[in-house]
Amino acid sequence: ETLTIGMYGESYDFFVIKGVMEQLLAAMGIKEYEFRPCSDDPTFHPGRTARLYVKDKSKEYNYAAILGEIHPEAAEKMECPERTYIAMADVKTLIEASDMSRQYKQLPRFPTITRDIAIVVRDELYVAQLMDVIRKSGGEYLEDVELFDVYKGAQVPEGMKSVAFALTFRAAERTLKDEDVNIAMERILKNLKDEFDAQLR
Repeated sequence: ETLTIGMYGESYDFFVIKGVMEQLLAAMGIKEYEFRPCSDDPTFHPGRTARLYVKDKSKEYNYAAILGEIHPEAAEKMECPERTYIAMADVKTLIEASDMSRQYKQLPRFPTITRDIAIVVRDELYVAQLMDVIRKSGGEYLEDVELFDVYKGAQVPEGMKSVAFALTFRAAERTLKDEDVNIAMERILKNLKDEFDAQLR
């Protein structure tokens, strides 16, 4: 059986669908895997495609999925929207590599603080690149990062886009103060500017 995941639109890119697959792997307890570039499948864009290999119980890597952007010519024939991304995974291979044992965590005792951030960056940058810097810069209290808007148009310069995220912060042992989050936000914005010349919108 094949599990197929699809998405399309300006908010999505290769790294988003790769992130979806990584979330699936984490949910299935698959910790050892590799994404290998793929350029020999005519259905997919050669520069935006990868094959996924997972390590089974015998420690051998087995092909498990292909994921990437549908080639423009194939998309036209299949009447798919532009910038369509799909992942096709072999369910049996994933199940054989899975580890469904669970470790349970205590429910959080303290509330979260949520901050929204909207930045203007070059259009060619991937959303996942921005999220990666945010996660690495957020510090110990950053619990979650969620994309909620990508905008190109009025008030945004040509060749640029506005990308907005919701950031959730929480401390395990105490209630966070605004000052704690302010420090993290300043660090995130600085690193986004240093890395991508991102401007706060």
